[in-house]
Amino acid sequence: MASTRRKRILLALTGGGHFFQAQQLARQLQSQADLTLAVTAEWQAAPVAQRLGVPLKVVPPFQNYGERNPFSALANFLKSLMAAGRAISHVKPDAVIAVGTNVSLPHFLAARPRGIPCIFIESITRVETLSATAQLLSRLRLANRIYVQWPELADPARRIFYEGTVL
Repeated sequence: MASTRRKRILLALTGGGHFFQAQQLARQLQSQADLTLAVTAEWQAAPVAQRLGVPLKVVPPFQNYGERNPFSALANFLKSLMAAGRAISHVKPDAVIAVGTNVSLPHFLAARPRGIPCIFIESITRVETLSATAQLLSRLRLANRIYVQWPELADPARRIFYEGTVL
């Protein structure tokens, strides 16, 4: 009888309110897949990873809100993209998932050319409109699926689906 390999998932997350939602998702996914957290702030995520018993990959944030120099911003984005590519090469995930954060961009840009499915879960706080990140991912078709947590935001023609809430 052939053994079935557990799916490997790279879960990209950052701080703030998204972090709590991503933790909830990580707990749900852990029983079904081998999970690796791709984080921007190791100090914040290390206790969660330790509690879940999952590895961490640090990918520096590409956005520095005080940055005014476009060349520095581009350099930061490229560093983040390269680090996301290294994390994906090391983990070899079956899917990349991100919860409501622009941190998904470098991960999805690194994963899509490799044929790795990318799933974006919009924040539960997005009640009336999609975030700029979800809109960009939809327009550029960087996400195979976008899940919203309010049925009014679903638009299957744009690969935006409602299947309930993460929390």
